[in-house]
Amino acid sequence: MTKKQVEEIVKRYPYIACAVKKNQGVAEFVSGGGKRKIPITEEVKAVCDIIDDIYLNTENIWIRKMIEGFKAGRSDISLIHDMPWERNAFYERKRKLIDKIYNCCVSLQLVDYYEILNEEIA
Repeated sequence: MTKKQVEEIVKRYPYIACAVKKNQGVAEFVSGGGKRKIPITEEVKAVCDIIDDIYLNTENIWIRKMIEGFKAGRSDISLIHDMPWERNAFYERKRKLIDKIYNCCVSLQLVDYYEILNEEIA
């Protein structure tokens, strides 16, 4: 599991959650004019569970609204309009949320040691 994969799961959460609910092996969606697929693995399910856990354990109402928006498939621009933050502040918080999800993946040993070593530092 890489950070880029975590970002993709957050971005495509509604499709993945629907596929998991229907017990399908693949989440299918259209993106950029083409059909794309994300295999539903145990790691993908674990990331979805992590997102749900973060939602349930955060007390910040705006972070909860951000997560609700991701779950609903709303775009970043749509979410920014509903938040009391400027664009840069929204993206900073989104980055921190992705980092938190990724750190939870590391804690659950979903991330390989060499994947961490190969991450860009700057």
